[in-house]
Amino acid sequence: MSRPASRTQKKQIYTAQARQIWLVLLLTGLGVIYDMTQGAGFIATKSVFVGALLHFLAQSVFTFFAYRAEGTRARQQIMLNMYLGQMLKWLISLLGFALIFIYQQPITAALVIIGYFIMQLYHIISMWRLR
Repeated sequence: MSRPASRTQKKQIYTAQARQIWLVLLLTGLGVIYDMTQGAGFIATKSVFVGALLHFLAQSVFTFFAYRAEGTRARQQIMLNMYLGQMLKWLISLLGFALIFIYQQPITAALVIIGYFIMQLYHIISMWRLR
């Protein structure tokens, strides 16, 4: 026998999303410390910051769109919102990376991607803990 799906934890999801800004600040602080000790002109700081900020913005848009509707009568709207949120997240990420690599010079591409993936890993862990 199957179990009905549990309600989404909307408030906890929004709270977990808001907490991610602290990780952006932490990564920026680590970049500042690294750049001050290496005398690199804050290139690493800027690179990690824009990568982490890009993920934060894209994930915030997804969270906003995906969790707008709730209830059993709105199941089709919920799925459409999830798809819309995911598409917007991909669009923001792709355009964001393109704009960063075109207009932000000098920048370290590897650190931009590392900043993005650290945020992604933190997001996966924080959502897993909500279960």
